[in-house]
Amino acid sequence: MNGGIVAESLSVGYGLRVVARELSFRAQAGRMLALVGPNGSGKTTLLRTIASLLPPLGGSVSVDGRDPFRMGARTRASLLSYVPQSAHASWPFTAGEVVSAGRFHATGWFGRATNGDRAAGEEAMATVGVEALADRRIDELSGGELRRVFIARAIAQRAPFMLLDEPAAHLDPARQIELMDVLARLASKGTAVILSIHDVNLARRYAGDALVLLPGGVAVFGPAGEVLSRDNLETAFGASFVLGHHDEYGHFALPVSDTREDERPR
Repeated sequence: MNGGIVAESLSVGYGLRVVARELSFRAQAGRMLALVGPNGSGKTTLLRTIASLLPPLGGSVSVDGRDPFRMGARTRASLLSYVPQSAHASWPFTAGEVVSAGRFHATGWFGRATNGDRAAGEEAMATVGVEALADRRIDELSGGELRRVFIARAIAQRAPFMLLDEPAAHLDPARQIELMDVLARLASKGTAVILSIHDVNLARRYAGDALVLLPGGVAVFGPAGEVLSRDNLETAFGASFVLGHHDEYGHFALPVSDTREDERPR
């Protein structure tokens, strides 16, 4: 299969330790794929493998029909953008400088940014609402502000494939919705968006496809409305869920306690 990001019997992990095994899925242009599962189930490991930061332990992954591990850094950056779960602010760069680094594949390390590169950075910052932070040092930003700056950097790359590890982490509820709206618009314009997410309701509301990571390192892939089922969620998280429907926002999933009301501590 060519086009998109395609995993075939892909096993991922660290060293000899397999975290998730035999994963087969496809992330297509114009669709959002949500990776859903508990802590330690392999979501981050899978994203790092697709981003070529970890070698696969079995099977294969391809990006637009090509092996990402055989690409040069600039070629890979022109195809893939990646936002890790933890954004570090170790150097006193400004937010604008960080976002501009997203144009590395176009400018090279020592190239001069064009008007188009600058416009891409400014547009990306406006897209996620951080243009007012352009001259602020990133080591002075809050966790949520820093997260949005790194997302803006990924958007500035204008890569056709975007990988995000818990992009809504550190964001308040309003900012989470704003961000998911942004990612949904990017997908609607042709970007293939893959994100790990703990909020099952956001996944059900926004994602077209989902990969649910289950105990034992296995997973189920398919349309989000089908695979984010009560059975799969309860198997994945080891908790009970109540599924319902909202007239405006569609289906929702609510984790609940197995303890009866009269048995709960007061």
